[in-house]
Amino acid sequence: MFCPQCKAEYRAGFAKCSDCDVELVKQLPVDPPPISETDHPGLVVVRTYTSHLDADLARTALEAAGIESMVESDDQGGQSPSMTLTRGIALLVRSRNVEDADEILSVDDEDGEPI
Repeated sequence: MFCPQCKAEYRAGFAKCSDCDVELVKQLPVDPPPISETDHPGLVVVRTYTSHLDADLARTALEAAGIESMVESDDQGGQSPSMTLTRGIALLVRSRNVEDADEILSVDDEDGEPI
């Protein structure tokens, strides 16, 4: 038995999660596979950034909204940072999430600049 919220496992005979107070299930639902660098088909670039910090902040904003994303850069693992200045750092999402991601990233922050 498993808690569908915190994913804790329980012995047979338990009906509710002691932490979350929700009904246990026999099996946990299968999560969609995470986006990986070899999973490029179906991915779309929604923004391009010049710094890893900006790209990571945007990725965090998308994750908070439940949208999986991936940051891709040609800087050879940080060994050639100048490559990000010419090619940029791409933020990719699944094609079905493009509109939602674009809406989230278009929201201005406190400084009035888009994420």
